[in-house]
Amino acid sequence: MGPPAVRRARPVARQRRIARSSAAPGGARAGADAELREPSPHCRGPADLAGRRGLSAGRRACGRGDDSGPNARRRYVHLLGPGRLLPGPLHAVLLEVRVALTVGIALALVARPDQSTARCDGRAGAWIAMNAKGGPAVSNETPLVTVGGRIFVFGAAGAIFDPCANRWAAMSKAGLPDGAWSARYFRPLIVGDRVVFLGVGNNGEVPFAAGGVTALVYNVARNRWSTVADQPDAFAWRRGPLIVATDREVIVWGGVVEANPGRGGAARLLDDGARLDPMKGTWRPMARKDAPSGRSHAQAVWMGTRLVVWGGIGTRTNPYQCSMRGDCRPTAGGGVYDLAADAWSAMSEADAPSARSGAAVKRVGDTVVVWGGVDRPNGALYDPVANSWRALPPPPPAIEGSRLDDFSLTVGAGKIVVVTNRRQAAVYDLAGARWTAVPDIQFPVGLKDLRDLGNVPLQLIIDRSTPNAPGVGTLARVNAEAARWELAPLPAPSAPASLESGIVVWADDRLLVWGPRYQQVHYEADRAHPKDCGPRQPGQPICDPAIPVREVRIGRGGQEGGLLRPVFSAVAPPAR
Repeated sequence: MGPPAVRRARPVARQRRIARSSAAPGGARAGADAELREPSPHCRGPADLAGRRGLSAGRRACGRGDDSGPNARRRYVHLLGPGRLLPGPLHAVLLEVRVALTVGIALALVARPDQSTARCDGRAGAWIAMNAKGGPAVSNETPLVTVGGRIFVFGAAGAIFDPCANRWAAMSKAGLPDGAWSARYFRPLIVGDRVVFLGVGNNGEVPFAAGGVTALVYNVARNRWSTVADQPDAFAWRRGPLIVATDREVIVWGGVVEANPGRGGAARLLDDGARLDPMKGTWRPMARKDAPSGRSHAQAVWMGTRLVVWGGIGTRTNPYQCSMRGDCRPTAGGGVYDLAADAWSAMSEADAPSARSGAAVKRVGDTVVVWGGVDRPNGALYDPVANSWRALPPPPPAIEGSRLDDFSLTVGAGKIVVVTNRRQAAVYDLAGARWTAVPDIQFPVGLKDLRDLGNVPLQLIIDRSTPNAPGVGTLARVNAEAARWELAPLPAPSAPASLESGIVVWADDRLLVWGPRYQQVHYEADRAHPKDCGPRQPGQPICDPAIPVREVRIGRGGQEGGLLRPVFSAVAPPAR
């Protein structure tokens, strides 16, 4: 190796050679060559040892001492860190390839959304077959909710469906008591990230304890269950109470109870209630001061901080034993409950709607609309802050002349849409305070069913005009802006045959259908297994052996489903 003085002189000699080559003709090129040459190991700086791809300042000051040999006059750069090299001419080509790939990938990401987004968007007017793996067995009465774009299907075989990923996931049974779904429950209530099922007795008692449990609580975020134990001292069961979900609690108020609960007797209307905290699993009584008069089957709207209660049955008779003598007469009026203050305030009666059965009570922005009901084609808007009513003008003649014993009322985009059971419709514009009649149209022939798909102005029509075949579906809606009917026939290709037998959900802008496949069913005599009449009794006539009947199903069984973004088109009224 030589003495230290000699070892220290070698880098100096290299630097002098670099300087001489830079000063020679073509020194600019030679200097560039020297700048990009691979330094010797002892000349590497911290950046080189860390494996960085750029040349450090220390490396730029170093040159390769040996200008002779096969690698002389070649440029080198790091490709993947020190020690992994490419000749300089190839580096330029590699750089161009890398730039082209980067630009191409960027353009591809802009031009084509990721696969899950494309699947979520889908092509309008065409069915997308649902992934059957992990799908639950359901009926058209299976409870479900939509939270965060996912559909939660409950029951003994619960599951979670992600429409964008087209995938089922198992719903955990952790924390769920054995045989829990053998009991009866009120419709699912969404409270924040919890879904609450209140136990219901055979005669409508709420909350009803089954095995010491009055409610099931599903945690959407954690995919697990908890229960609410029976607390009769905190809150006693009743029939016909109003049940409303707030942001954090479930409110149960009013109702009716017999003088001898469970054994009959005169009925007593209730004006008390309680609040269930599903996260703590506890009931807390509500204040009774200034509460509305006792009533059952009242309606309520949650306004974010207040609960507006209106109407109900206010007679002191059992609503489950109503007769034509007017035992179950409706009552008007109500009250406003402040959740934070646990206090009631009286509701103004000036310009308030009259008592009625079957009224629609919905939130409209910061107000509440009470409209319709049996033989009541009128209504008003209530402002809970100002405690005042504003009557709505009379509707168009076709609506005003309807009995309104069965109708739907939906709210959205500053409009109120009313549709009667005779498919007559009208739109009320809140800003302009005026009604607009929706022209009648010719609906699909063979109309047998008109299913409501939730709080949207959308209905599913099922045509069963073809015997021994599944019904054909058509979606109908009222375009509130244009005040007209629009139809979207469900396409036949790839359509699921579970339209009538399964669950039907409207999620965002898509229709989801899932359930058992349609099968033709007929019965035939099973002559291979006749049943004898048994020993003949004296005096009895002689009988022929009974031929049992067996059920025969034609078609493949199992579950299936589909997703559809429908295409609506306006329908012209029939010529008069």
